[in-house]
Amino acid sequence: MTASRRPPPLTAAGLEEAALNYLGRYASSAANLRRVLLARIRRAADPEGEPGPGPDEVEALIGRFLRAGLLDDTAFALTKTRSLRRRGASAQAIRDRLLGQGIDIETIKSSLKENDAEPGPEAERAAALALCRRRRLGPFRNVNDRARLRDKDLAALARAGFRFEIAASVVGADGDATDADEA
Repeated sequence: MTASRRPPPLTAAGLEEAALNYLGRYASSAANLRRVLLARIRRAADPEGEPGPGPDEVEALIGRFLRAGLLDDTAFALTKTRSLRRRGASAQAIRDRLLGQGIDIETIKSSLKENDAEPGPEAERAAALALCRRRRLGPFRNVNDRARLRDKDLAALARAGFRFEIAASVVGADGDATDADEA
């Protein structure tokens, strides 16, 4: 990277501004914001110049944001769970996604439990149906293609994290989809 392309030196005020800008654009967990800010510090590091903010400043900033309510991992997990469920994500896919965002397993379990009116197979089945509707699988496929593409649809649901029993019940659910024949 040439000197002209190097980002300007990062200050504590610049780090806070970057954090606020990021939170203004994206919902984030504390762990994810920590990753973003540390990456920003690494990119702006000038080996020959004045040392900029470090991990201690990032931790202090995140602590302030948590106390001020700008960061809330529980609310983030619940919002992300609702969004992913509406799109047809399985509980396993939601767990994996939230773990990747730095959310602890207990918070994930409580967000799944709070989100699903009836946690368990019915919530998974509803999510699988939502995924099928969105991707036009199973009962939302053209009637002439359903039998021929059944295994492909089952595989798509398995890759999305749904158990075989749930996937099979949804793919074979001709009567549950009101607009399935309109596809």
